[in-house]
Amino acid sequence: MVSKDLKEIAMQVTSDPDHNFELSLQLDDLDAAVDIVRSIPEHEAEAKVKALDDRALAVWRFDLAREAFERANDLSALMLLLLLTGDRDVLHQLGVAAIGGYQGMCGPAREDESSTRGGLVFSLAPPAVDV
Repeated sequence: MVSKDLKEIAMQVTSDPDHNFELSLQLDDLDAAVDIVRSIPEHEAEAKVKALDDRALAVWRFDLAREAFERANDLSALMLLLLLTGDRDVLHQLGVAAIGGYQGMCGPAREDESSTRGGLVFSLAPPAVDV
């Protein structure tokens, strides 16, 4: 209890964004952590974004994890999160982007014209390599 109180006080008085970010993660104040990440330049944010998405998943803050995955351009993790949360619309948008050139963990994707509901089909086979 005393340690938590001291961290909260330290978070209020520190002016160092790195220290403030670490304290906010330790206290599970992820809203403060994401505000810090949003305020720093992209090239400085990479490690913080990774720490944020790990912590956000650990405490079931899928909204923040999704934002962190999008900011880090971690499409594989984003796809898994969207599958788990059942966000079909955004998953479809991600699949359409995959058709446009992303061939990550699932390999090529294509539109499924045979389905009455439409959708995407992901190939689990690795992409073909020209020799």
